[in-house]
Amino acid sequence: MPIAFKLSLLCLLAVLVAPVSGQNAGALFDDSVLHDIFLEMSPTDWETLKANFSANTYYPGNLRWRDQTVQSVGIRSRGGASRSGDKPGLRVDFDRYERRQTFLSLKSVVLDNSTQDPSLIKERLVMSLFRQMGIPAPRMAHTRLYVNGQFAGVYAIIEPIDKDFLMRQVGENTGYLYEFDNNGIYGFEYLGDDGSLYIPSPFEPETHEDDPKPEFLVAFIRFVNEAGDEDFQRRIGEFLNVEKFATYLAVETFISEIDGFTGFDGMNNFYVYRFNGANRWEFFPWDKDLTFSDPTHSVTHNFSQNVLIRRLMNLPEFRDALVGGLTRLSDIAGGAGGWLEQELDRAADQIRTAAYADTFHKCPGTNVSCSAEYFEITLSELRQFISLRNTYVANELHDLGMIP
Repeated sequence: MPIAFKLSLLCLLAVLVAPVSGQNAGALFDDSVLHDIFLEMSPTDWETLKANFSANTYYPGNLRWRDQTVQSVGIRSRGGASRSGDKPGLRVDFDRYERRQTFLSLKSVVLDNSTQDPSLIKERLVMSLFRQMGIPAPRMAHTRLYVNGQFAGVYAIIEPIDKDFLMRQVGENTGYLYEFDNNGIYGFEYLGDDGSLYIPSPFEPETHEDDPKPEFLVAFIRFVNEAGDEDFQRRIGEFLNVEKFATYLAVETFISEIDGFTGFDGMNNFYVYRFNGANRWEFFPWDKDLTFSDPTHSVTHNFSQNVLIRRLMNLPEFRDALVGGLTRLSDIAGGAGGWLEQELDRAADQIRTAAYADTFHKCPGTNVSCSAEYFEITLSELRQFISLRNTYVANELHDLGMIP
């Protein structure tokens, strides 16, 4: 084969296999645009997935985004109370059938149906707030989803909390990651030394599944419950970055989270990670559809019901960090016309036309499609929350004696 021809062939192959500029995981989670994702799968499998939306059965298919296609992916229904047969939440595993296959360096992606949020955008706003406050949170953007060429609704593309997320956010991924799944009212109580009381429920291992080391989790929870006051104050820093956790909690309480760390039914919707070789833990937020519920939501809602928070509130450095976090959040959110409302309007303008056309999106608690009018009403309620929240937070902190 002539050398010139060989060089031309190599150049052509390089063009064919080289990634298109900007098409990487960061581009997939770029929230400045409304994306389009196309799934192709057997029509029978799609109907079966919707009919059996409570099951975690995987079905094969292909995914296309922009001009890139990944084949032989695994697609299944996902979610808790948000599961739906009309508009199923989806998890797409790129390596389900092809070992080590990735897409844009991702092993999986979540396509969230946002069935508990008529606005479709609360979680996106909340995760942006977490990141603004320096708390690692999943990246996300919105997409129109098409299944077998048919519009299936407006979805949120969400970065999974997995080993890739850990490496990007905390610089390691060989420790122990657990997802907390509420199985009843639980508030960090010590239940005994039997690891099966904690793992796999309510703490489901996401790494080291074959050897999840429940004794690590038990030791943390036991210390929180049984350490004397002086010992707790002296040693809690071995287990937790107190100021960072206070900031995490400040975000949740500022956005009136009713299904998070201090939810109405106990803890819910977070991941917790134990660093490798160190008895240090970090929390990551997840699933923030049930937020912005009430501008008069107490900033200390259910604090006394959670053992960890109850004990931390006795530490001046934790209280100071909590107040500092809430103050910073008020500054960042900015009230009416501020940054948070601008982000709300930007997201709403981006998805409005597609949201109007999303007849699969049902109003919470009904089997009726959310109308364009209801979408706009929900946006108005969000704007009202934003306009009122700063004043309420400041007044309550003053009444509690936490600020002058």
